[in-house]
Amino acid sequence: MLIRAARAFIIVLLCGLAACVQWPQTHASSKHPDKVLFDSAASSIDHERFDVARITLKTLINTYPNSSWATRARHLLKDDQRLAKCVPWSVPPDDCRP
Repeated sequence: MLIRAARAFIIVLLCGLAACVQWPQTHASSKHPDKVLFDSAASSIDHERFDVARITLKTLINTYPNSSWATRARHLLKDDQRLAKCVPWSVPPDDCRP
């Protein structure tokens, strides 16, 4: 009986302590989701996942077309050969063949 009471007290104490803990804030900003998408694409570029970066940038452009980050994404897609649709080292899609 005493052991059950001690266990119940410990469980209540641990639950109370867990409720007081402040969890670290995530880096995603709900006020600037366009910037979060751009940063995600930049991270993908850094890790050489160019297909993921291209899709993320296109999502940014389609979702937030008037954003300054969308303008940067358009320039990045246009100027960076690694993100271009017709990459020289890949098998070109039909609309990229001469």
